[in-house]
Amino acid sequence: MKKLTSVVDCLRVLEKYSDPKHQLSQEEIIQKMKEDFDSDICRQSIAKYIKALNENGYNISHNKRRYYYDSRLFEDSEIELLCHSVMANPSIPSKYSAELIQKLQELQSVHFAENKNLNFNICNVDKRDNRDLFWNIDNISDAIENKLIIHFHYFRYNENKKLVDFNDKEYAVVPVKILAKQNRFYMLAISPNQEFEGIRHYRIDRIKKIAKGEVYRYRIPHIDAYEYARHRTYMQGGEIERFKLEVTSRYMFDEIIDNCGMNIDINKVGEETYHVSLKAPESSVIFLAFQYIRYIKILEPIKTKEKMLKLLEESLAKYQNK
Repeated sequence: MKKLTSVVDCLRVLEKYSDPKHQLSQEEIIQKMKEDFDSDICRQSIAKYIKALNENGYNISHNKRRYYYDSRLFEDSEIELLCHSVMANPSIPSKYSAELIQKLQELQSVHFAENKNLNFNICNVDKRDNRDLFWNIDNISDAIENKLIIHFHYFRYNENKKLVDFNDKEYAVVPVKILAKQNRFYMLAISPNQEFEGIRHYRIDRIKKIAKGEVYRYRIPHIDAYEYARHRTYMQGGEIERFKLEVTSRYMFDEIIDNCGMNIDINKVGEETYHVSLKAPESSVIFLAFQYIRYIKILEPIKTKEKMLKLLEESLAKYQNK
């Protein structure tokens, strides 16, 4: 048992303190084992431990009698990307962001954070204080697994920047999928009582007072969450339709692709004029056209073009009203 404990301690030292740029000699491994685990072993034992680890699937590489742990699941660049993603996501509260980043960094050696300069100041990031996020995800995942209806209230921000009960109503839905898009987490759900048709989505960080309810017995249709979200620019509701836009600046393609994805058709029809065909809900296309009104015009369908004209007239009247 003592030998097994020492082998594990040797592995933990190599995991924590070594990487290809920071290799350890046998003497350094012995010293770290003494400091961290009060182990008292000799150099001959280290060679046996490393051999045993390699024989059991742990890749301990060496170079001129210096050793390092070479079985990490993630590259440094992958962990760095995940840390920045957590940091940039406003839906993840500050406390949990700091904890997640620390857990990610601990997957690498102690030198990782120092080398990558990943000492984030959470206070400088606009984070939402929704402590229910992970609690909600756990409950929704459990309900999906166990075929349960869930009950909850839906909250939105008011003029005082406080999350308040949107309409003081208890929702009851059958959760079917969780997805992430544009740094936000969503639950896809269907109605347990035909109160609404098809699929609806809800921001998980807006859900409060969640409770698991009764078991449902009917069959849930297969739903591909990311196929559902693919054409939903800004994750707005409504039927997916095809639209034709006129774009008068090639610099708009960055914005259109960032918001609508790569599944669009672009045809050049003039020196600096393009026709773009895409699929999306009508409300998303109108919002996109309003955002970049100087460069984007809705061409088809006519009903959407006329709706846009009416909204522009109403907006112009508001600006002209003194």
